Amino acid sequence: MMGSRALGEVTISQIVPRPGARHKARGLGRPGTSKPVAAWILPGLVMAALLVAATALSPGAFAQGGAQPPATSSPAPAPADGSPAASRAAEDLPALVPLTGNSGDAEDVMLPEKPAAVLRGGESTWDDGFKNLTESFARIQDALAKAGLKPAGRPLAVFLSADDTHFRFEAMVPLAAPFPGGGEIAPGITAGVTPSGRALRFVHKAPYDEIDTTYEAITAYLDSKNMVAKDAFIEEYSSRTMDPDDPDLEINVYVQPK
Repeated sequence: MMGSRALGEVTISQIVPRPGARHKARGLGRPGTSKPVAAWILPGLVMAALLVAATALSPGAFAQGGAQPPATSSPAPAPADGSPAASRAAEDLPALVPLTGNSGDAEDVMLPEKPAAVLRGGESTWDDGFKNLTESFARIQDALAKAGLKPAGRPLAVFLSADDTHFRFEAMVPLAAPFPGGGEIAPGITAGVTPSGRALRFVHKAPYDEIDTTYEAITAYLDSKNMVAKDAFIEEYSSRTMDPDDPDLEINVYVQPK
């Protein structure tokens, strides 16, 4: 699978990396410890990225009812086609910052603080990463539906730390307005806010198996600019498709400079 596209000053060569190269491509190479994400970068690099393993999903995966947090109970059956939850998943929900349509450039953006439903304490193995992230999004959406609330933005994953086998994250879904009264929306899901402030946005628009090349380019771009990133980073998942083999799969990666 060949081809290339520009990311800022860096060209992404779209060659699916060998599985053993994925952790190396994202700066993970120190066994036995758990550190903030940016601390895994090799000397001279300033950003680390985390692997979420591609698992086949339906386009309505966001809205599958009863999905549970990682490493707990198994999810309930997905809603039938045409159900309110499935319809919500098909909506083209807005990004945190309006998209320009140019997937080749690193964009300097200002993330607005938005109210959100937040699932904290997420943890996953690399192999189950994408599955557990999407199940976390589904659990939040199910809780919002039961509370009579609608998502007002694309699901987000904030990656906090990692080691050779696991990573820690928070999952969140933006809301149009703060949850009345704040506090807990459902067991394990609380009212919160999305990350805010200056960020660089990099757009991955390709099958999921090619995301490693995007992260390699992000790391090289930041290094070329001598930029130091915050420890956490953000992925924003498009609601238009969640098929990992779709060439139009879109994931926005936000990196916040220190």
